[in-house]
Amino acid sequence: MTRINGATKLYGLIGHPVKHSLSPLIQNTLSIVMGINSVYLCFDVSPEQLEEKVKNLIGVGVEGFNVTMPHKEEVIKYIDEMSESALYVDAVNTVFVDKGIVKGFNTDCDGFVRSLKESFGCGVKGDSVLMLGAGGAAKAIAVGLLQDGCKKLYIKNRTLKRAYDLKESLPIYADRIEVLENEKHIHEDVDVIVNTTSVGMHGALEGKSPLPESFRFNTNQRVVDIIYSPSETLLLKQARGKGASTLNGYSMLFWQAVIAFEIWNDVKVGKNELDKILKILRENGVLI
Repeated sequence: MTRINGATKLYGLIGHPVKHSLSPLIQNTLSIVMGINSVYLCFDVSPEQLEEKVKNLIGVGVEGFNVTMPHKEEVIKYIDEMSESALYVDAVNTVFVDKGIVKGFNTDCDGFVRSLKESFGCGVKGDSVLMLGAGGAAKAIAVGLLQDGCKKLYIKNRTLKRAYDLKESLPIYADRIEVLENEKHIHEDVDVIVNTTSVGMHGALEGKSPLPESFRFNTNQRVVDIIYSPSETLLLKQARGKGASTLNGYSMLFWQAVIAFEIWNDVKVGKNELDKILKILRENGVLI
């Protein structure tokens, strides 16, 4: 492990709250394995502190930081340049200070698609996708899916207006998006199913599924739940029981972090390094 010294770079995460975050474990493991002299910390920043804390971080020489709830949209006020994905999603989860220019990225888009490619061996080009939910995470995932060539994106959300708002916010992809107005219209023969809701998450919603009990999975489907606690939700358990391929939220969390790390350090994390990193993370309970 690199000893912290005068040349150590500081990266971090801003959000509220952040104590639960796995990002320090992932990012510091990346730094150790890749031989990068850096350290990654969490900074609990309340909404009323955001402007002051962002300026302070940049002012003391922090070259990059991640952004989580509730700041992903508000932080845009302090960004000089936005990536294409961040512009589409209208949210930033990664900031890079590049020679004084504050650049904003949304690595959730590419991170989600890369998690599919690494886990299933393919993306979604030419595929039909059923996406459950229409919140902030859903928008980033929708952009990633559509940029990767998804043929048709079906959106099912409890509040129809929010689903239509999501569709209308992506006009260049509108012809490939269809909002499902009731459960009778759910397409069971889609190639990919993605749950972006909190249904199934540890707590009050654990043990519940965002799909009706009568839903018929098939062995050709890939089913993804961005929840990672529990590591297997009821949705994934039911899908796996019918022979579908499944993936939990640890994978997206990991790959969006890798992409942020690559942006900050101008490196590519190779296969040998990835194997070492994943081994360490699994030993620490991150079940990717």
